[in-house]
Amino acid sequence: MSFERHADYSETWLLPPALEDWVPEDHPARFVREFVESLDLAALGFGVRDGSMGAPSYSADILLKAWLFGYLRKILSTRRLEEACRENMGLIWLLGRHEPDHNTLWRFWKDNKPAIRAVFRQSVRVAARMDLASLVLHALDSTKIQSAASRKGSLFKKPLEELLLRVDERIEELEKEIAGAETRERGGYALTGEHSRMSGRRDAIRAALKELEEEGTRQLQPGEPDARLMKAGPRAALEFGYSGQAVMDEKERIIVACETDNRASDVDQLNPMLERVEETLGRSADETVADGNYGQSERQLAEAEERGREVTVARPAHEGERFHAASFDVDVERRTCRCPIGQKLVFCGTDWNRNRDERRVCFRCPVIEQCPHRQECGNQRKKDGKWQRMLKAGMHRGAADRQRAKQKKASARDALDRRSHLIEPFFGWVKRDFGLPRFTVRGLENVRTQWSMVCLTWNLMRMMKSWRKDGAGRSVAMQAIALDLAAPGTLPRHRTA
Repeated sequence: MSFERHADYSETWLLPPALEDWVPEDHPARFVREFVESLDLAALGFGVRDGSMGAPSYSADILLKAWLFGYLRKILSTRRLEEACRENMGLIWLLGRHEPDHNTLWRFWKDNKPAIRAVFRQSVRVAARMDLASLVLHALDSTKIQSAASRKGSLFKKPLEELLLRVDERIEELEKEIAGAETRERGGYALTGEHSRMSGRRDAIRAALKELEEEGTRQLQPGEPDARLMKAGPRAALEFGYSGQAVMDEKERIIVACETDNRASDVDQLNPMLERVEETLGRSADETVADGNYGQSERQLAEAEERGREVTVARPAHEGERFHAASFDVDVERRTCRCPIGQKLVFCGTDWNRNRDERRVCFRCPVIEQCPHRQECGNQRKKDGKWQRMLKAGMHRGAADRQRAKQKKASARDALDRRSHLIEPFFGWVKRDFGLPRFTVRGLENVRTQWSMVCLTWNLMRMMKSWRKDGAGRSVAMQAIALDLAAPGTLPRHRTA
């Protein structure tokens, strides 16, 4: 006799089970419902259709719930989300058995991108009200994510210029051959097919170079002009992509600020990211630690000092070398400089650092050829048959020196060690667990919205853990969302023991 269970398709229900019974009390759909219904969607900028013509449209809260639940279930495609609206029990319950199609879902995304990004900021304020963010330690970092478009069909200025030169030379050769043939035959001579092909190719190259000039870049993907070439890792090949910035709070690992741009370097992103934290939460953290790329701009460090922002930025390991430029004692205001062995360097003017967009003071060592440490001293060049040691320091060198002194403290070193363990697992989750090694939308505006949705999804997952722990008082725990969240206000300071 078998004790296995089999489906009985002949079984009928006298009273069908309620849909409410199919969704557990701690189901993510219930959390998404409470979260969305506590928000003032009109104040956030979501459009509301006002008109009596045509069929009734779906409300903004239904479509926002569909997108949020879809991202929690790693559904990024509008067609897959449309399918889930018909088949996923949690989504069926959440949407009240409504079934928006993929076109409706995409139009909602397209028409409400700024409002969707505003929902992320609201999630940060909700988390702070629920005491999930302490503002004691924040970690700032970025990751490179490939664009939806690949390198296929991309344009590069230097190869195009070289190709144009070769094409011009070939056309000139063909025209000389045609002119010689006309002289010998004393009559008309038809253009060759190769000449026509090369002329068409020249026109196409010139058009591509003009497009690059108009965009102000040396490389361009016509299918996604906002994307730029960048590396997604130390051994990764150059690919078109975007840089996803994020600031994470240490207490419950809530993302408190995010942004996306198409710059391969993070040099100028330190203060802009801290400003986004302040816009959302009213102030920055007691201490913000950042990757070394954010500290390459001395001007950014000086600006953070001026605005009272406590920042610790990882510095390159080679700065500890004895004769590294960072080891020289430089006074920019007095135009004086001494090397690590006490030799005075001669001030020889200023120049402009185009990469950092700031002025630098320049010094020269007068005794480098006789110096016993010449082989250890870098940045030498030969001029008029003599070796010279040049040192160039930015106008905000003092801020960089104070940052180096700060990093010698044990508390700063400990904070820097915690940075990588704090925020880098989030980037691994995005690319591996969440499944976003490349963006699924095109254009900087759409990419910014998708990155905000990814960070919002992470926040909702962290908040949902607290919501589930509350047991029977879940609704009470979510009442924090109903507080005045329209203005960030200044949150109370939280201190660690």
